[in-house]
Amino acid sequence: MPNRKKRPEPITRTSCQAAIQVIHLKDSEHWQAKEFVPTHNHERASVAELQFLRSNRVVTDLMLAQVMSMIQVGIKTSQIMSHIALQSSGYIKLPCQLRDIYNNLAGARREQ
Repeated sequence: MPNRKKRPEPITRTSCQAAIQVIHLKDSEHWQAKEFVPTHNHERASVAELQFLRSNRVVTDLMLAQVMSMIQVGIKTSQIMSHIALQSSGYIKLPCQLRDIYNNLAGARREQ
């Protein structure tokens, strides 16, 4: 296998300069945008791809508590996941992936 070549790594970093910087005004309760750079050097994620972004893969404590309480009552995990998807208006609009919920649930069970 001396002629075997390594597959090229996918491009995951684009050095995008798009940013927003917000500051809190001390003399009032207002917030002000200090800097806004709207220019992206890549395509933005579609609505169907939002659930895969790192910032959208957070399982809230409230969601985890809801799942844990439903399990304690005896509801099957698959039915709980269907219920969470229904609350979010469908699987595509979930605030995180189902795998994230399963992983957090397993972590919470290990802590108990």
